[in-house]
Amino acid sequence: MKNYLWLILICMSSIASAQSANGYASFIGDEFHKLKMASGETYDKTTMVAQHRDLAYGTKVKVTNNNNGETVIVTIKDRGPFMKGEIIGLSHAAGKALGMVYGKKAPVRIEVVGAGNTVIATDSKPKARSTTAENTTKRKTEVEEYNKPTGKLTPKKAAVSTPKKAPKKAWSSSTGIYKADIMDQPKKGYGVQVGVFSDMNTVIERVMVLKTKGFNDVFFTIDTENGKTSHKIILGNYDSQAKANSYKKNLKAKFRINGFVVNFVEL
Repeated sequence: MKNYLWLILICMSSIASAQSANGYASFIGDEFHKLKMASGETYDKTTMVAQHRDLAYGTKVKVTNNNNGETVIVTIKDRGPFMKGEIIGLSHAAGKALGMVYGKKAPVRIEVVGAGNTVIATDSKPKARSTTAENTTKRKTEVEEYNKPTGKLTPKKAAVSTPKKAPKKAWSSSTGIYKADIMDQPKKGYGVQVGVFSDMNTVIERVMVLKTKGFNDVFFTIDTENGKTSHKIILGNYDSQAKANSYKKNLKAKFRINGFVVNFVEL
């Protein structure tokens, strides 16, 4: 069974805390200076702010450069990074303070030193992300690269706080009020597949992050075979393969999102 759905808008909420993790830090591109972040605030590359996939907006994180021992405290204000092995994205000022070279990543250790207000689903660990959907060897490798876990922080017991004015909400599988417009997508055109997952919660998390980044054409499939369900996330809808290929290159260059072109007819 295959259904093609378009998720237009999702607003969700949850609270949690975490400890520490090791991985790579990268820079938030200077081209995003003065643009809106996922938190709704404007990105200023001269401030000590950072991206994280799951930590609450407002969370204070200590980042240590394992190459030179330099440390800096940053505040989580955005979602990302989404490249394999990268666990935090740093503003230009924060990366420079750590002795990093702009445009290059560095091995780091991150430690939570202050709580924030919102976070993406941490009530339970997401199920393992599936890479069993039918693909060619090349396509399967790309999907695995995108979905492979990257040193995610280990959640501890949830601690709830109630701010007077709630910030932009994130997804929670057990709490909150949600609004979504969903419609069937005709099987025509070309898009760029950027992930495949077995868990619907993870799909919604990813879609929400993409929507907050400004992506409008976000699609996902629901494929059930032999009692197992998988979900593919697809960006864009173009009338030619050439246009979709151009979009794929733009995704990698501007947003560092890997993917491959798919034909909606064949899904």
